[in-house]
Amino acid sequence: MRFYVWALVGVLLALSFPVWAQQAAQRVPFASLTQDDLDVMVANVQRPNGMAYLNGKLYTICNGDWTIYEIDAETAATVTFVNGSRNAHQMHAEETDAGFDLWIPDFDLNRLSLVNQRRNAPVAVVTEGLDGPWGIVPLDDETFLISNLKADTIVKVSREGDVDPFLDGLRSPAGLAIQEDAVYVANNGSARRAIEWFSVDEERQPSEPQALVSGLQNVSNLVIGPG
Repeated sequence: MRFYVWALVGVLLALSFPVWAQQAAQRVPFASLTQDDLDVMVANVQRPNGMAYLNGKLYTICNGDWTIYEIDAETAATVTFVNGSRNAHQMHAEETDAGFDLWIPDFDLNRLSLVNQRRNAPVAVVTEGLDGPWGIVPLDDETFLISNLKADTIVKVSREGDVDPFLDGLRSPAGLAIQEDAVYVANNGSARRAIEWFSVDEERQPSEPQALVSGLQNVSNLVIGPG
């Protein structure tokens, strides 16, 4: 299946990489986007960082005022959703029977927080076992993978708050992306290992990371896009 991995370098540069899952370790071409390719959607937010899209809304965490904003993806109408998330670079949004949940690795507070449609203050789910949490992807219905930028690791975290080792030996792992059993990681601390990938077997164990893209500096986030 063909798809695209989008790498966000800093806050302005985005690169798309057409790759095939079965040939992910091969060198692939990419096309760059410039500022001229982008349009301003909304400007009344303070240093927007982590974002997640759900049901026509873009939930955006701003580390300038520790606020999550809800932005209409069509009209750009912006409302304050909830305060209390200090600095998150990636989050996971999902529908629930009651509404929806936002799972948020808070880098500054060093914890995994949960916010739902009730707009109450973020609830701390994990307060130990994380060290600079950055990226988050769902491994299955019960657990997440979270990257620890400061510890060079990825850990497996249950929805109840249990933290288990998963993968080490990375280089300041930041953003994560997942498609089926392939997980992609942005190594913020190594241009040589800028983007790597690994597979997850039936026992939910990772393979050795394989190089996908080299030569990019300070890759911060990854997004799987349509191809």
